[in-house]
Amino acid sequence: QFLARRQGIDISGYLDKKNNENIVKARDRIIEINKLALKYFQEVLKHEIGSKARDYLVHRSVTKETKDFFQIGYAPDKWDSLLKALGNRGVSQEELEKAGLVSKRDGEKGFYDRFRNRIIFPIFDNANNPIAFGGRLLPGSESKTEGAKYLNSPETIVFKKSLTMYGLNFARQKMRSKKKVIIVEGYFDVITLFQNGFDYAVATLGTAFTQDHLRILRSQVEEFIFVFDPDEAGQAATEKAGMIVGNSMNLSFVPKGLLSNQILGEDFIDNKDAGTLDIQVVALPDKLDVDELLKTKGKAEFEKLLSSTEGLLERTVRMTLDDVHISSSQSKKMDAIDKIIPLLAASHRSVREQFFLLLEVRLGIPYPTLSSMLSRRLEKRKVPSERGNSIDLVDVKKKLPKIEADFLELLLHKPEFVDLNTIDISFFSDSTVITILNELLDASEKGIKMDAASLLDHLDDEVARSLVIELSSSQLDDEINNEEALDCLSRLKNIKLRREQEKFNKEIYNVSREKGDNSEVLWSLLEQKNKLLKKKQKDIST
Repeated sequence: QFLARRQGIDISGYLDKKNNENIVKARDRIIEINKLALKYFQEVLKHEIGSKARDYLVHRSVTKETKDFFQIGYAPDKWDSLLKALGNRGVSQEELEKAGLVSKRDGEKGFYDRFRNRIIFPIFDNANNPIAFGGRLLPGSESKTEGAKYLNSPETIVFKKSLTMYGLNFARQKMRSKKKVIIVEGYFDVITLFQNGFDYAVATLGTAFTQDHLRILRSQVEEFIFVFDPDEAGQAATEKAGMIVGNSMNLSFVPKGLLSNQILGEDFIDNKDAGTLDIQVVALPDKLDVDELLKTKGKAEFEKLLSSTEGLLERTVRMTLDDVHISSSQSKKMDAIDKIIPLLAASHRSVREQFFLLLEVRLGIPYPTLSSMLSRRLEKRKVPSERGNSIDLVDVKKKLPKIEADFLELLLHKPEFVDLNTIDISFFSDSTVITILNELLDASEKGIKMDAASLLDHLDDEVARSLVIELSSSQLDDEINNEEALDCLSRLKNIKLRREQEKFNKEIYNVSREKGDNSEVLWSLLEQKNKLLKKKQKDIST
């Protein structure tokens, strides 16, 4: 609900908990329809009608292996091609509209294909289900169907732009092993990077880098490398990403130098501190985007750029102050400071002090003024939840008992390994975990299977939502089986019994001191403790 309101999306029709089962069925149906559409787009690309699209992919140096790997397709230059093809498979026009594959005709009855004369890039969820599509208009077309160069599916009950990144399903494993991710702007950027061996790249989907993108990626990597286009839009996107990161993370990098040529030391931030994140930016040369650079200058040149990245704070300061100096207007100086302060707020104190000295010299703004602006920014780094509370967005998982986080992560990824009827809420101590489990248990009692996306639709607590996003975006070891789940439950049960035993020990000690060793209360407590120990011993033996 929170995300939907923020994006201006009305999902009220899906929020009635009595209709949980209908929501799950609707989600499954849209994915089923998307699978049919994907197969159709792929078949069209192989057909004679897709020859120009194939030629274009060759022109873009996309190999057959890459095309098959990313499951690229083609939507023909017709108004009702997909409409008819899937209609013949029993898919209604209304269902196609809900899936975002067709649009209503203006002022007329009927629908028309949303994607026409476009290379089609399917967008997948973590389970490799197609949840949406992106389309690139074929260049040089004389068709009257031309529109924006790139077009994405509209948001649906299975597709939320702020929760999705192109290529994440393909890149996740390598991202986790390398502990880094390359973030780019476009489909072809991701594809070209993959072809050149940089298989840990993802792209935003026609939207700015968001707080949710940060959460999803942060749970899997320690370093972000932004490679946005060198044009104004790309620079603005980098700047916006810096604002998002700066408002909720700690930047764990050492600037290579200041504009005053004063070299900073190396004792700033412990990279192992919870919440730190290494943010780097690649400066693309000669107004080339990633795709063009790799084709014209080759893999070695891009590797050289990756080895000479610039810290986000350093780059932001350098570019912001490029045309601002001590004689600039006060408003221009303040605009510059407003861009820099969020990143300074995310940096270590010793880094801030060095940059404050620089800004004081370059802009003539007194150190105390800068310090005061920073203090106000630090107060805002707590993000309000819907209920008016303040929550820290950094690494929710790290604040939980590890065994509880591990069990919930396993439950979200492998629900088939866990019989929800065997879960006793009293095994758990963390209130956020309990909130999530209660939602799952409530759905289970009604005979409804709920995945992570459905769960997010029903959670109001923002901390719980953050935890679900973080855990469901991680990747479990392929060798994990149902024995792991049973082991987790057994350990949780033992921990609960140990807590109860400690509670009895404290009560017995207090009663013994206050009422003596022969009081009835004491003997009652000893009897209860004895039953608990027998139960614990029985559980161990079985």
